[in-house]
Amino acid sequence: MESTRLDILITESIRLDISITESIRLDILITESIRLDILITESIRLDILITESIRLDILITESIRLDILITESIRLDMLIKESIRLDMLIKEC
Repeated sequence: MESTRLDILITESIRLDISITESIRLDILITESIRLDILITESIRLDILITESIRLDILITESIRLDILITESIRLDMLIKESIRLDMLIKEC
């Protein structure tokens, strides 16, 4: 009878080992889940960085367009001044 009890205890111990193993597996799953969360967070951060980069590119592009507009405006001013000078020369003649 003692042997049967011991067998039951051994079986309980095995069950406990299985439970501990399951608990470790659960811990591993939780850890994997945390790692996945970290990866997702890193991905979101990367998306934010990419978005910020795109915004910066748009700002740079807008700045270049503004520079082009200013340059065009300066050229137009120079043309107007040249036209006024030409008009003055014609009047002098």
